Amino acid sequence: MMYFINTHTIKGKNKLQSALVAEAEKWNGTLIKNDEARQACIADIRKTLEHCNGVFPKCSPCRFSTHENSITFATDKVDDTFVILTFYKVKNTYDGIMLRQEKEGGEK
Repeated sequence: MMYFINTHTIKGKNKLQSALVAEAEKWNGTLIKNDEARQACIADIRKTLEHCNGVFPKCSPCRFSTHENSITFATDKVDDTFVILTFYKVKNTYDGIMLRQEKEGGEK
């Protein structure tokens, strides 16, 4: 199954949040080829959050949460979500000639 990422962010309250918002926005509109690539993407995003937490030690650390079809970043110990990355399933693709319905595994 193919996916694309849509991001929803709010302005960061500190340098850490601002850096994570900027990183999350880079993923907006990204097409993910299959479930394996989706898992690799989630792992990469998690590493980015862990790295940024280390770069900005004076800021309150942020946590990473996964949900059914989304990832969220929030300030640790506070319900302050400031990034949501949602994975939407690609239903159809169009190559300029024909509309094709996507099948399981991202195959046409």
